[in-house]
Amino acid sequence: CASLLTVAPPPPPAKQQQQMYLDFGQRSFGRQIECAVCGMLYTEGEPEDEKEHQRRHQRAVRGVVMPAVADERVVRPDRPPIACQQPPGQLPSVR
Repeated sequence: CASLLTVAPPPPPAKQQQQMYLDFGQRSFGRQIECAVCGMLYTEGEPEDEKEHQRRHQRAVRGVVMPAVADERVVRPDRPPIACQQPPGQLPSVR
């Protein structure tokens, strides 16, 4: 008694997806801009892209925000201020 083996056909290849836009005559339709400050490439006129760019741009301009420490001293008070923490028992060399 021989058993029959059935093999399923391979699945069809996946269709390649393509990003589409509706052109309603916008002046800046699909115009890609690379920000000179933060380096982000975004599409002008696209609300999601512009919102994300604003967020990343502000983060790049602000830099890393560190919480203040009780025994730190400010070395350079101008913008942006630079602070360093003084090790215990060491005399400050800059006042």
